[in-house]
Amino acid sequence: MITTDYRPATLSPIVHWRRWTVTLVVLVLGLLGSQWPAHAQESGQVQALTGVIRSGEFIFYLLPDLQSGQTLYVHVQGTSGNLDPVVGLIDGTGDTKALQETYATAIQRALVEGSDPLLAAKEAADRLFLIWDDDSGEGLAAAFSFAVPADGDYRLVVASTLTAQGAGTFGDYQLLIGVDVPQVLTGEATPTGDTIALPDWEESSPGMAVEEVTGTLTAEKAEEILELYQLRPDDTLYIFAEATSGDLRPTIVLRNYADKPVRTANLTGQERHAALEYTVEEADRGYRLRIGACCDEESTAG
Repeated sequence: MITTDYRPATLSPIVHWRRWTVTLVVLVLGLLGSQWPAHAQESGQVQALTGVIRSGEFIFYLLPDLQSGQTLYVHVQGTSGNLDPVVGLIDGTGDTKALQETYATAIQRALVEGSDPLLAAKEAADRLFLIWDDDSGEGLAAAFSFAVPADGDYRLVVASTLTAQGAGTFGDYQLLIGVDVPQVLTGEATPTGDTIALPDWEESSPGMAVEEVTGTLTAEKAEEILELYQLRPDDTLYIFAEATSGDLRPTIVLRNYADKPVRTANLTGQERHAALEYTVEEADRGYRLRIGACCDEESTAG
């Protein structure tokens, strides 16, 4: 008969220490986990969009099928230029053209009469929007929350505030829109992949911008490259360059995001000026304008 001297297994001090350590870690993580929900993003929908505002522009976004009882959160922050954004909300059936005309007329009247255009803009916004904001976010960011009163479509309006002289500010912006996610108001909410807003280019004002650039081209510096702001579908560029001194005969080459030439002017240097027109087919950032001194065989300067 075979007998076995059976003794209960005992753990070494090292094993005991490891088991205690694991238990402690689990308890600590459990305690920490109870704190996370207070800082976590609440369940809901968040969408992030970017764009560019030019002086005097109104950019409209359609918010389809919002539901009564939902809370809409909006945050807009300028990311380039001198943009100081303003954002407002109107009913989806509102007359967008009348809104833009009323706003512009109020400011123009103030300038003609010598009164404060900033005050005129604020008074117009109070009349035109269901809710609007200028600087409630950090810095110059605009932010608001809105309890949706009835089911239906709404439109968000992104524009720019005025300088003290009544001119519009301009630049790139980031727009955060959330439904039932208050963290949007901080500008740090995480997008969820949902679509809340759709750019409404048909209702948005076209916006115009004119910029003048001067410089000198020489044998040592025979070209200058200008980066263009983001362009939108159907934007039309009008470009004119002329020599103001020397024997310069300027050339123009417009290149797209892939560095492919899409328009050129005066490449043979027949004139002391160059001009072109180009309509953009699809939105893009990355267009560049090359202004050169004609020509490779015969250098000009001025």
